[in-house]
Amino acid sequence: MDRYEVMAGKMAPLTDGAHRKWGFAGKVETRSYERLVDALIDFVETGDGLKARFLTGFAACLAADRKSVENRGFGVAVRKVQCHRGEDGTVRVSSVETMHERRYTVDDWRYDTAHCEQTENGQKG
Repeated sequence: MDRYEVMAGKMAPLTDGAHRKWGFAGKVETRSYERLVDALIDFVETGDGLKARFLTGFAACLAADRKSVENRGFGVAVRKVQCHRGEDGTVRVSSVETMHERRYTVDDWRYDTAHCEQTENGQKG
C-alpha cells in the first residue's frame, strides 16, 4: 500500500562553497495523501507560496543580517511512502522515496536575480 506525503519546512546548507547542498532542517510539516495527483497539486501550490514568501523582501533581509539569511531557506517535497501491514495488524513503513523537491534559498535568489538582470540587459542591447 502506497501513500504520498507533501513535506514543507525549513532548509539549511549541508555543505559550504559555491555549490552548496541543502537539506530539510528543523520542524517539518507533513500532509499525507492517498493519491499522487492530490499530492502533486498541493506540492505546486505550496511551492509557489513558499517562493513568493521567501523572495519578497529578501534583499532587505540580506542587507540587515547577511550571515543568518545565507543559511536559511524553505523547501517543499513530495515523498512516496510504501507501507505494509504486519502480522499483528499494524501498518509499517517499508520505504520512503523523494519524488519531487523544490527549494528556495539564498542561492536560488541570487540565480533569479542574475537571470533577471541578464534578461533586462539583453533586451536593452
